[in-house]
Order: sequence, then structure tokens, then C-alpha cells
Amino acid sequence: MFQSKARISSVCRPAALRLLVIASLALLGLTVSGGWTAARAEGPALWMASPEQTGVTGATGGIIEVRPFQLLKSGVPKRIKIKDAFGPLANSAGIAFQPNGALWVTTLNKTVLKFTPAQLSNLSVVPHPKPKVKITSSSSFGFNIGCAFDSHVNLWIVDSLNDAIHEISHAQLAAGTAEVTPAVTITDTTDLTSPSFAAFDATGDIWISSLSNSKLVEFSASQLANSGSPTPNVIISSTSLNEPGEIAFDSSGNLWVTNAGNDTVVEFTAAQLTATGSPAANVVISDDGSGSLATPWGLQFDDTQRLWVFDYMSGHVVKYGPGQLAATGSPTPRITLTGLPLFSAQIIFGPKH
Repeated sequence: MFQSKARISSVCRPAALRLLVIASLALLGLTVSGGWTAARAEGPALWMASPEQTGVTGATGGIIEVRPFQLLKSGVPKRIKIKDAFGPLANSAGIAFQPNGALWVTTLNKTVLKFTPAQLSNLSVVPHPKPKVKITSSSSFGFNIGCAFDSHVNLWIVDSLNDAIHEISHAQLAAGTAEVTPAVTITDTTDLTSPSFAAFDATGDIWISSLSNSKLVEFSASQLANSGSPTPNVIISSTSLNEPGEIAFDSSGNLWVTNAGNDTVVEFTAAQLTATGSPAANVVISDDGSGSLATPWGLQFDDTQRLWVFDYMSGHVVKYGPGQLAATGSPTPRITLTGLPLFSAQIIFGPKH
């Protein structure tokens, strides 16, 4: 279903998610992660959502967990996989943990799934559990990629097809009703064009990567209270952005972004994010010449502020230490994990199971 990244004509949609969108539209025609509680003492493990890609060697559908001890050295890590070849889990894209340890997954076919901590702790006995909750919104969902919990445990879903974000409220998640209307839907067809991922800053504002127009868009917490099409509070349209993918804040409030279009990872400082503009990235991390960054797409910090990046077309995950992120350059990753599923979407850190 996927093509090679190899510099597709500009007539096509941007590479990484463009291919995902095209593939899924055929189907349709057819974390920032939340926190975790005591379970965190057993982790964190690296989790990733990977949609099935028919006929592509190395592609697999479902959820992958790489346990903490597998993250200590380079190589092919053992991993635990939750999959369902014929159900919505095969089209996993977004992944987020609720504070109580429940795992929520958004899929490319208009579905949100929940796995309980008990199910995740019992994978050795039941390796492919059926979701405890399955939520759909046939009237609102289009093509859901990333997701993230806000501080009130409402799940926000990024809908690439409809250039929108949807809030499924904590109450709706708890009720587990099969078909819902999102509590809030924010649309912006001007500044959100094929949005991909979202992350919340320390003040509760949501930041979204917009792939097709290479922008970062922020809506303030107050703008998220009601459905509508508000003008974004901040729009970053820097030339340092090129098909942005997953985004994550470091402990200092700086925003890091993968660029699938030019194989870089960039940082914008907290000060650069205060107003609309086109600032040059404060730090640009590029490939070290070995293919260390080849279509970077997923991105997340661990609890020691090491940055982990997933390469979309290679199935590699690389780790950079804080010192390697201090200035622009092409550092060799401290760790490179290989043999992971191709085309994975969102990566996060969460409890070990």
C-alpha cells in the first residue's frame, strides 16, 4: 500500500503522512501521552502504534511494547505485540496512556480502542486481548492519526482528513458508548492541512503539527472549550519545518519536531513559541551520514530527557542524549534499535507490562 519515500513529485501530498493518507483514503473509499501512576515505577517502556500495510515486507499492524531493559543497547529488541489482523487494531495510529494506566488507541478507520491495565498485565496469558471499549463517531471522524490526553483526562484526536481535532471527554471515555459525537471539534482548513500529531504545553494549550503546509498551530486552552473554527492563538510557519510529524516538549518547555521531508529533528525554544511568526529553529539535528535519520516521524522524550526518534521507512528507533541536543549538528545516536515495524505512527513512553 505504501511507496518509497524517494522524493515523490511535489504534486503528491508530503511524503510520510501523505502516503498514509493516500493509502487510507483508498480504505475509506472502501501522546502526547498522558501520565501514569504507580505503574510508572515498572517502566517506562517504549510503545508504538503501527498500522498494517498489505503486501509490504516488514510491516505489521497493532501495538508494540519494547520493555525498558531492551532500550539499553543497540540491536534488534525483543518486543511484545498486541495485534488483530481483521479488526480495527490492525489500523493503529495514535496511542496514549490514561493516568490510571489504561491504554487508548486511535485507528485509521474511525475507531478509538481501550485496553485496561489488567489486560496489559496479562499479555503472557492472553497475548491478543480484545479491546474493552470500542468507540466510533461515524459522523465526525475522518482519518485519525495521533492522540493526546489533556490535564482533565479528555482524549484529543487529530483528524487528518477533516483538518480537525476532536475531544472525547473523560465522561464519554468512562461511559464507553459505542457511537459518540465528540464533546468538542475544532476545525481550521486554512492552517490545519493534514494535521498529524498533538501535544499539550504546561499551560494546557494544544500544539498540532500540520503536515501538508509545514506549520505548527496552537490553540489556547480557552479556545478548546467549545466547537468551532477559531483563529489559532499561535502559528509557526518556519522554513525549518518540512513535513512535520510527531511533536514533544522537553522539560524546559522547548518544542521538538520531526521533519519527514528533509530528515531532520528541530527544536523551537519556549520563547520562540509565544507569538505567530517564522523563527528559524534553535537546534537542527540531521543525519550522521549512516541513515540515522531517514524519514523521522515519531518522537518522544523518556523520563531522563533522552530523545527517541522513530524512522518511518527503516523501522529504526534512535536515541540522543541531552548533550547531543544542545546545538545544531549531526551526532551519531547513542543507541539504534532495528527490526521494528515499518510505518509506525505515534510513539510514547508508558508503563511496562
